[in-house]
Amino acid sequence: MVPFLKNSSKITSLNVNENDIGPEGFSLLWGALRDSPIEQLWCGWCGVQSLYIDESCIPKCLKDLNL
Repeated sequence: MVPFLKNSSKITSLNVNENDIGPEGFSLLWGALRDSPIEQLWCGWCGVQSLYIDESCIPKCLKDLNL
């Protein structure tokens, strides 16, 4: 999924709620979306109990993040 997201120029919202991606999966997903037009990202109930977000990797268009 990460290669697809890195090359996607049309996805503005993504819902991965209730998928057990954990903090490692979230970090991979977050990095893949760095240069995307994503505006909404839902990652509720995904086993992410703690994480570190590098400010330089925040997607530029992101308006809504649900953890």
